[in-house]
Amino acid sequence: MDRSRVAVRKGGDLFYSRSLALAGQLGLPCLDNGEAVFWLEYGEQGLWLRKAGDRKGVLIDWLQGKMDYRIRQARSELLVKAFDVLPQGASVLDATAGFATDSVLLALAGFSVTACERSPVLHALQHDAWLRAQSDGAMAAVLENLHLRHADALAVMQSGTFDAIYLDPMFPARDKSAAVKKPMVYLQDLLGEGCDGSDLLVAALQSAKRRVVVKRPPKAPFLAGMQPSGQRHGKAIRFDIYSPPGSA
Repeated sequence: MDRSRVAVRKGGDLFYSRSLALAGQLGLPCLDNGEAVFWLEYGEQGLWLRKAGDRKGVLIDWLQGKMDYRIRQARSELLVKAFDVLPQGASVLDATAGFATDSVLLALAGFSVTACERSPVLHALQHDAWLRAQSDGAMAAVLENLHLRHADALAVMQSGTFDAIYLDPMFPARDKSAAVKKPMVYLQDLLGEGCDGSDLLVAALQSAKRRVVVKRPPKAPFLAGMQPSGQRHGKAIRFDIYSPPGSA
């Protein structure tokens, strides 16, 4: 991520001190106007990521929808089914957390999730969403299973082990059409090309004790050319499942 393209907007008297604190924490300029490609801005709903030319922006909100329904239905989700060998409370590392939507879903399913994100901007957005979600009793209980970590995923995997590791590398397609949801377009523009995830898969297979799950487009080649031991297929996505050496 090129920090020179990102700034914090002061946001007026109501959010001035919070904006200054955030800018200092992230090492970003704090401006009166959006004189950057991207800027972070506090509003009544929370911390927004905005982009030049788009007045609406992106806000992470984990309280959308009825929490009790999401909790009851979590284990029916295709992503969660890809982790079906794991017991409740198993440790899962989401090594490419992004907006942490999948991390929250795995926490809803009862796993102990570490959401790892190397981008300081995305980590700040996650943390703001986490703080706001504490206002909902059901969600606050779920988020006891979610641990946000600003770090490089390779270093995290090399320093410890997890029951399972989840990888969602940036999809190869860079399509900016209307079919691509705005949050993904923001991620692509903010983070750039990045790596293809091959190094992450190799490291994950060394760190995970029971399973590695990789999210892929339906027709995409296997990550690093490695054949998975199983798959879960959906209409718009697939999950490739790998069994680490020596796993049960």
